[in-house]
Amino acid sequence: MRDPRVTGTAVVVATSIQPSVPGSRYRLGASRSRRATFAIVAIGFVGLVGYGLVANARICGGPSKMDIGRLTVKKYAYEAFPAFRYANPGRVCPANLGELNTWMDSDGVKDPWGTEYVMHCSPVGIVVRSAGEDAIWGTADDVWSDR
Repeated sequence: MRDPRVTGTAVVVATSIQPSVPGSRYRLGASRSRRATFAIVAIGFVGLVGYGLVANARICGGPSKMDIGRLTVKKYAYEAFPAFRYANPGRVCPANLGELNTWMDSDGVKDPWGTEYVMHCSPVGIVVRSAGEDAIWGTADDVWSDR
């Protein structure tokens, strides 16, 4: 006798579809909507976790004190000082770094470790230095704007 599921060369695959009964949790297509809901929730969860990791990396793994010191001395030398020279064409150098704070994001002239920045000014330009983490001038961790 011939198998009723085989017709010619095509094979009919039997599926187990639950009957659609009113009030039943096994409605036709319910599993498809459940899968779609699960997929949306999973994608949202992965997105939130991913965003949390990125946001956490920015907060916890943000710039180090050394990075902030390097950026600050360069900003004094390459942004604030040229703006000072443009605003004061008759002056070669500011009296102190405090005069450059008009063009900086902060009012202080201390590095991230609490030591004051030092400025060396000439008609050619300015060099700003930080003593670095050890707060001792002339050591390997000093930060210079021209290096």
